Amino acid sequence: MSNKDIPLFALPLELRELIYQDVLLDPSQGPQILQTCQDIHSESRKFLYQRPIVFRSQTALNQWLVERTQDVLRDVHEIFLELQDVDLAPVLVSTSWSDNPERSRSLRTWELYEEELEALDQAFKKIPNVKTLTIRATDGRQTHLYEAFLAQMLQTLAFHWPALQGLSLEGNMHNQSLDALQDLKALTTFSFDGFCGTKPAETAAILSKLNLTRLSITSQPGLLTPTHGQHSNFTSKFQSFDGSVLRTIDQLAYFSISERVLSATSSAIFFTSEILGSLHSHKGLLSLSLCLSHTPDEDTLDALNEFLKNSSSVKRLDLNWPHLDPAVLYILTNRLHILWIRATSLTIALDILDTILESKEDGGVQKLRRVVLVRSDWARGHNVEELDSDDEHEDFGSRHENVSEMFLLRNN
Repeated sequence: MSNKDIPLFALPLELRELIYQDVLLDPSQGPQILQTCQDIHSESRKFLYQRPIVFRSQTALNQWLVERTQDVLRDVHEIFLELQDVDLAPVLVSTSWSDNPERSRSLRTWELYEEELEALDQAFKKIPNVKTLTIRATDGRQTHLYEAFLAQMLQTLAFHWPALQGLSLEGNMHNQSLDALQDLKALTTFSFDGFCGTKPAETAAILSKLNLTRLSITSQPGLLTPTHGQHSNFTSKFQSFDGSVLRTIDQLAYFSISERVLSATSSAIFFTSEILGSLHSHKGLLSLSLCLSHTPDEDTLDALNEFLKNSSSVKRLDLNWPHLDPAVLYILTNRLHILWIRATSLTIALDILDTILESKEDGGVQKLRRVVLVRSDWARGHNVEELDSDDEHEDFGSRHENVSEMFLLRNN
C-alpha cells in the first residue's frame, strides 16, 4: 500500500504534524506511532523528543547525549535533571604533586566539581532549544562545595537557554540565591519551595522584573524541622516567599500552593490568610490550586471564601486535602467554571456531588461545567476520560497521579 492510499497522508503536512504532536506529547500515550511506517517515523520523530525527558543524574544525561545525533537534540524542549553530588572517590587516590597531601586533596576536590561543571556546560550546549527545565537538588544537608557547584550551574542557565519559559527548582535549594532568574527574560512559569538564599524583599525585586503568569510554591517540611539525629535536615533559613512577593507579580494567571507538613498539628507555611489577602490585587488570576496534607483552619477558609467572593476572574479551583468536608463548598461562587476536588471515598464523592447539585438548584454555581473527583488510590493506571469543554485547563493529573472520573454539569 502506498502513502497515497493511507487517509492520513491525504491531509496537509501541517495537519499531520498536529496529529503527531497531539499523540506524542500526551504522557499517557506511547511512541508506537513511530513504528507505523518509515514516512510517519520521519515526520513525527521530532515530537517524541519534545516530551519531558527525565535524567536521574548528570551521568545519565551524558550517556544519553552520546547516543543521540545533533539534529534530534535540537528537538528537545523539556528536561528534568537530578543534580547528584560529585563522586569524590578520585580524591582518595594518592598524589605526589604537592608536599602537603591534605592540601592536595582539598584542591583536587574542588577541581572535580569544576570538571563536572565543564561537563554540564558541554552537555547543555548540545540541547540548545530547551524551553522547560526542572532541576532537582539533593535533599538533606549539603556540603558547601555542592552548594557552590549548584549555584554556578544555575548561573549558566541564561547563557545556554535565554529563551527558557518554565523553570522548577526542587529539592534542597534553601541556600541558593534566585539571582540567576534575573537574566531569564522569557520566563513565564516558575516553581520553587519558598525557601532559598534570598529574603522576601529580594525575591520580590527579582520576580517583579519577570513576566510570570504561573507561580507554584511548595514546602518541604523535612528540611524545615529540627531533629535529634546526627544528620538532621534542619535549616534555619527564613522563607523567601510571602504576601509582599505575591503582590509584585502583576500578570499572574495561575497560582498553586502545595504544603506537605509533618503532622496535623503543624502550622501552615504558605496557605495563610496573609497570602490569600495579597491575592486580591490579582485581577487576572484564572486558576487557584491548593494541594495540602492538612485541613485549613477556620480563619484561612474564611479568608479563601472572602477572596473567591470578591474575585471576578477565578474560573478554576483545585481543592485537595485530607478529610475534605463537602460543607466547605460554601466557598464556591457563580463565577467558577471548573472544580477539581479530593474525595477520599465514594460516599464523600457522592456527598460532594449532592452538595454541588443542591447549590445549583438553589441558583448557585450556575457556570460550573466540570467537576473532577480525585482520590490518592483511585483509578491507578487508568486513563482519564476527557469531556468537552471550551475552557482551557491545566493537567491536574500530572500533579496528582491518580484521577477518578470526570463529571460534567451542564446548564439547562
